[in-house]
Amino acid sequence: MRAKLDEFIRKFYKNELVKGAFYSAIILSSFFILCIILEYFGRFDTAVRTGIFYTLIAAFVIVLGRFFVLPMLRLNKIGKTISYEDSAKILGAHFAQVNDKLLNVLQLQELTVSDNELLLASINQKVSELKPVPFVSAINLKENYKYFKYVLIIFISFSFSWFAFPEVVKESTRRILHPKTDFATPLPYQFLIENGNLKVAQNEDFLLEVKVKGDVLPDEVFIEIGDGRFKLQKKDKLHYSYLFKNVNQNVDFVISTEEVNSSKFLLEALPKATIAGLSIKLAYPAYLHKVAETVKNTGDLFIPEGTKVEWTVEAKNTENLLFKLNDSTYRTLLIGSVFSWQKVVRNSTHYSLLASNSKLTKS
Repeated sequence: MRAKLDEFIRKFYKNELVKGAFYSAIILSSFFILCIILEYFGRFDTAVRTGIFYTLIAAFVIVLGRFFVLPMLRLNKIGKTISYEDSAKILGAHFAQVNDKLLNVLQLQELTVSDNELLLASINQKVSELKPVPFVSAINLKENYKYFKYVLIIFISFSFSWFAFPEVVKESTRRILHPKTDFATPLPYQFLIENGNLKVAQNEDFLLEVKVKGDVLPDEVFIEIGDGRFKLQKKDKLHYSYLFKNVNQNVDFVISTEEVNSSKFLLEALPKATIAGLSIKLAYPAYLHKVAETVKNTGDLFIPEGTKVEWTVEAKNTENLLFKLNDSTYRTLLIGSVFSWQKVVRNSTHYSLLASNSKLTKS
């Protein structure tokens, strides 16, 4: 009898586990969707979103603990489970033929002594009457599948909203899951930077190209740099520009109107590859009996035919230095901190130097 009750108790907690899984899915998904809707219409600040975030975590812990983790532990006989007497009451309410018989048998078994033959006979008779009763059939696990339709409805609705209304679901979810982050209020129009990138060589000018996109367009657009606020030049109702002059360091700026501000942009000033010094060693042909000499920082050379010319170049922010001779280009040799290249010149020719780094290329 007790073995049958143990089997019933185990199935009881299996049922609680399956039902708890559905309950958890329905309660938590519904609560999460409610938070998303509230955040979409409320656009709460970081303090409120932090409260929502930790409330969600608490809800997940409490609901999963109550409806999933606890039945799982009881199923594995960890912690206090329902007693035989409680099981007997459940079975008595389910099976009319059981009624109070099972509970009476359990109570008598607790009180009986082995030499009371009359009482033992009464107990055995009641047990024999209960043996045909399938206790485990009192629980039908399939009945829990009625909750599946609710889970399916929530899942389909959420999936549809995710793709149909991303500004509601995706953005609200992102704001809730990042409660400490400040998110800018959606603008009635957008500022689009039309430049390929916000990079400029040091000490050069940069023309910023801005396009305004939206159903309602502003009359004026400004740029904020540090404590200064400057009006952008208006080309037409959609396009504006601003000239940064002689940019020698990175510049943070914000595009703004009287109503709204954009997020912060960064104009990056990149180190320019430059030639800092040029030294040219001239080794004249032997027939001239002329001592070799070195000239500094000169471009044009007037030399005898057959002179061996060695160029030594000091460069800043330079990773590569190319030597172009008429239509041919040669890579110079880096020796220490200077670049070097040499050639015996037999004809008049034009040459140029091209300094470059991984960010910029300048001659």
